[in-house]
Amino acid sequence: MKSLNFIIGLVLFVFSANALYEGENITVLDSGNFKQKVMDTAKVDVVVFYNKEGANEKLSKEIVTVSEKLRGFVNVGKVDCDDEENENLCDMEEVNEYPQINVYHPAPSETRSKGVIKKARVVYGGIKKAKYIAEYAVNNVISLVAPITSGETVTNSKINYNSFLAVKTYPKLVLCTDKPDTPLLFRALSLEYFGKLLLGEIVHTETDLLEKLNVSQFPAIFYFEAGSSVPILYEGKGNYDGITAFIAEREKITKENVEKAKEEEKKEKQKLFDPMPEEIKSQKDLLNCINGYGVCAISILSYEPDFEESVKQHNNEIEILKNLKEKNRKVGGPFKYFWINSVEHGKKFIKDFDVPDMLPVFMIVNGKKKVYRVDRGAFDEESISSFLKDVRMGRGRFFSYNFEPQLDNENIKDEL
Repeated sequence: MKSLNFIIGLVLFVFSANALYEGENITVLDSGNFKQKVMDTAKVDVVVFYNKEGANEKLSKEIVTVSEKLRGFVNVGKVDCDDEENENLCDMEEVNEYPQINVYHPAPSETRSKGVIKKARVVYGGIKKAKYIAEYAVNNVISLVAPITSGETVTNSKINYNSFLAVKTYPKLVLCTDKPDTPLLFRALSLEYFGKLLLGEIVHTETDLLEKLNVSQFPAIFYFEAGSSVPILYEGKGNYDGITAFIAEREKITKENVEKAKEEEKKEKQKLFDPMPEEIKSQKDLLNCINGYGVCAISILSYEPDFEESVKQHNNEIEILKNLKEKNRKVGGPFKYFWINSVEHGKKFIKDFDVPDMLPVFMIVNGKKKVYRVDRGAFDEESISSFLKDVRMGRGRFFSYNFEPQLDNENIKDEL
């Protein structure tokens, strides 16, 4: 019977130890997330390190109370040092007693680099009651809120309103207040959004700025999109949940607007893109293609619009070229797609480049390197795509030329 009572007692003890420091505002920390959740943030963290032997139900309740009272202002977490995976973490954080409370707060970086916050660790040695733990944690919530003025500044103690808004990298949240000190909530938010959002404060004596923002009562909170000087008034409750929800909504809107702008830009580019290959009708067209930027891909076609069969064949050939041009655009290829009607003005060009008589024929000409290459395969999308792949990879033989490519002489005379 005694052994049964011992087992029951042991089970209850283990259960109570595992149930310690349980709260919806308490983060379970371990060796895998400690750096990200604690050391890589600017916010103040209260972390309790515990094990079964040092189980303290009374302190557990006090820590839960701290997590509830300081929600949004300070992060509260716990580390189970009985877990083998946390053994190195507990050693590294110099845990010498159980339970032990460490407070991690922002401190100046040793490198003094802008945009860098170092977390300092302090072992809390005060009275282990919620009131005193909370007071100690709150006293470590420093302010990164910028005092804003309408005048020119000669020190770093204040920043000019226009200069503050001119920082285009981040959005801003500005508090207009009649309080002598920066509120705890705004101090905490300045740490929580460090590197993501700039917070500023305009006091009641800055009458010019308050008039500019049309502030009639305090507190008033304004949001500015990154790079914008247009204030957006926050009209919700002045608490953590309301303000953070507002910031999240503004971030969502900004993201949607950015994505929408990108999509519109993409659509505009697509509108500007014409898949139709251009016809070379003049000597100027020919030289622009051959000697201009990129590689000139020329199709020699035989097109007689008065004959139905010729029109049908021509439409099929143009469709092949349109598909090739579209693929070339998607991969950012170097080819420009043109075609010459051999019936009207392509005879000399065919002769000079020794193009086969069996049309249509696809070829490329690089005027800068004075080289060309004729595709002697079938005039279809698959065959030409394979030919172009060989060209891009530098496979196959290229031929050089030392003459100026020309259309038929009679057409040149007509142009003159």
